[in-house]
Amino acid sequence: MSFEQFNLKNGNYQDLNRSFDLIFCRNVMIYFTPETIAQIAEGLFQNAAPEAVLIISHSESLQNLKTNWKVKGPSIYTKGQLFL
Repeated sequence: MSFEQFNLKNGNYQDLNRSFDLIFCRNVMIYFTPETIAQIAEGLFQNAAPEAVLIISHSESLQNLKTNWKVKGPSIYTKGQLFL
């Protein structure tokens, strides 16, 4: 496990150069426009492992946005076919 600072809005997701199994991005996207949220979600998706899980807060949603994440429950999204 490691912790690093990364600018979600202006950062270069290709520079992350790794894949993540679990991504917590809670109470962050509420401050952005829907277009920016979609860009952030796709940047995270591109760096997610094949069965990765994205957890966001209950006040956030990706459901009405164009994104590749699959809804698995309230505030829980997966990249692959993980069954929770």
